[in-house]
Amino acid sequence: MFLAAGLGISLVYIIRPGRGSPLDSSGISSCLATNSTSTTDDAADSTIESLLNIGRNAIPTNIVSAAASSNFLGIVTFSVIFAFTLLTLGDRGELVIQLIEVINEAIMKLVFAIILVTPVGVASLVANTILSACNILLLLKSLGLYMVTVVVGLFIHTFIILPLTVVILSRQNPVHVFRSFLPALIMAISTSSSAATMPLTMQCGEDYGCERSIVQFVIPFGTNINRDGTALYEAIAVIFICQAHGVNLSVGSVIVIVLNATIAAIGTASIPNAALVSFVTILQALSLTQYISDISILFAVDWVLGMFRTAVNVWGDACACVIIDAWNKHHSRMNGFPRHTRQIGHTKMLHDEDG
Repeated sequence: MFLAAGLGISLVYIIRPGRGSPLDSSGISSCLATNSTSTTDDAADSTIESLLNIGRNAIPTNIVSAAASSNFLGIVTFSVIFAFTLLTLGDRGELVIQLIEVINEAIMKLVFAIILVTPVGVASLVANTILSACNILLLLKSLGLYMVTVVVGLFIHTFIILPLTVVILSRQNPVHVFRSFLPALIMAISTSSSAATMPLTMQCGEDYGCERSIVQFVIPFGTNINRDGTALYEAIAVIFICQAHGVNLSVGSVIVIVLNATIAAIGTASIPNAALVSFVTILQALSLTQYISDISILFAVDWVLGMFRTAVNVWGDACACVIIDAWNKHHSRMNGFPRHTRQIGHTKMLHDEDG
């Protein structure tokens, strides 16, 4: 994911979709108002301050306050520590874990219910931005270049970087791997959810010839933490917003963006448009929270980019599964361990029964 975020940053500085500072001149609040101040520029250019913000956000003084202020990095840190603590309690911790699982299921149902009315909310936010813009054409041009930057980055990562990784690390033919996982990639594009695609991704992995134990471990694990497309997207989105406001970032701030984009991608839920939520974490680390409202502009085109972003996430999981399976088989051959064979006939019979 570091590589994906680095690729995104390289492209956004080469293409510069935010050139002309369309948001700084559009004045979402007022055409005469400027959205950037010298204090903000100083904070953005302060490498030490940006790095310290990561630590401050990662270790909140109050978890309730962190949740209220949308400090997602602090919430993730607390959740991980709390989860490990529950595991040490044994059976007593199971009650709390079950409660959290039920709450999570309820929240997910609420999220999907909210998604149904999202188009109305997004249309309202976008309309407000467009109607208050002084230069609508410049804003639309910048959004177009922003989409091109993201798509080009996803294309390079999908068809160049990940296939090369497969060839170098597993000696497998990436074309054959891509064909085997193509049904999962198509489903990822249609659903924009790597979680919804996970069962089909696992099936494609087994059909390709990966050991079932490897597939059952790598694919679910990768679905939760391996999000190359999301890391690339968030890095581009943050720098695009900074360019659009005329904010110049130092090298240290760019490094902070790479780190936060990777961390935020790990903590992103596997549902549509979730990447925009973790986008807030990066702006907080850069002390650019006044630009959080610009998420409404990105929402207008995120439904398109989200489809391809999800496909890249799934493709990254597939490549990781193939690589780890190849390593496992090589290790087994080197040590003389017997290979585990899959019961293909039994598997097919089960699928036939499922209809």
